[in-house]
Amino acid sequence: MDPFEELERMAINATSGSQFDEDGPCADDIARWQRLFSYTYSEAKEKIEKHRSNLARGRVSEDLWALLRPQFEGYDREAYEHQLTFMSPPSFSRAHSDQVSETHASFLFRMEGPLEQANVVRKALGSDSAPEFKHGWGEDGEAKFCRVDSAGKAAVDRWLSQQRSSHRPTFVRESLARKDLSGTSMYPFLGIDATFPQHRLTTLKSTPEPQQNQYPVWYFFYGTLADSSTLAHQLQLPEQEVPMLSPASVDHGMLKSWAGKYKALIDGQSNSRVQGWAYEVQTAEHEEILRFYETARYEVVRCSIGLPDRNDAVAGLTFRFIDPLQLS
Repeated sequence: MDPFEELERMAINATSGSQFDEDGPCADDIARWQRLFSYTYSEAKEKIEKHRSNLARGRVSEDLWALLRPQFEGYDREAYEHQLTFMSPPSFSRAHSDQVSETHASFLFRMEGPLEQANVVRKALGSDSAPEFKHGWGEDGEAKFCRVDSAGKAAVDRWLSQQRSSHRPTFVRESLARKDLSGTSMYPFLGIDATFPQHRLTTLKSTPEPQQNQYPVWYFFYGTLADSSTLAHQLQLPEQEVPMLSPASVDHGMLKSWAGKYKALIDGQSNSRVQGWAYEVQTAEHEEILRFYETARYEVVRCSIGLPDRNDAVAGLTFRFIDPLQLS
């Protein structure tokens, strides 16, 4: 890291530390760390004091935290900074600590310095990449971020090295369900290998549905999201707006148990069927919230959803668990 950047960060940490009570962490902060990290009262108090006194600690800017806050229920920025010191990322409302697969990981970095312009970021990532840009607001006004996968993260680091730049962005690891729907086949599809001839598209002009960025889009839920109050809370719907969940089913899937209490959908036999509920997700923003809720342990896949009031199944999506070996 550039020494001037290091000094600036230490100065910011020293300034921000002056806002805390001289008598030590407040009861609310201690209770939060006890709940999030399973510390005892004395451990939580000690950890908070140690965190605040470390002027060289990693710091998440206000603008980045404003972008991330909806994804980390129960955290404040200080607790999130502490979580970043661990090997495993936050659990996003799930009580688990197993390491998330690096293959399915995604990262956010702030677009600044030599990576400030979108066209430069695209060049750094390569012609085959389709980066996702995000906007947020913070202490310095508007800020721009880019979301990349593990390969994109490596490409950015490699490009900066080739440019002999001393700039190194801070990559904040996310944990959201991967969504990578093919535009030329039905892949990925619950319980079906889309490469088999009988499952291929009938003509070259056929368009698989749902498409990657198609909204509104039907989703099949089978676990906690099948509860209307949970769904409304996660989507932050107005109090008077109740999500319309419809009884539904999907074929070629089966349910198993994960961590002893969570339902996990995986590929099943050709004659298997799972009962659940269907909901029409209206926007990409709502879908992203649900992908963060399910975490990177799941992936978004296509499925055919059967609804009792329709003769034909509707083309929809669902969350499939990515590692069946962890299930019971």
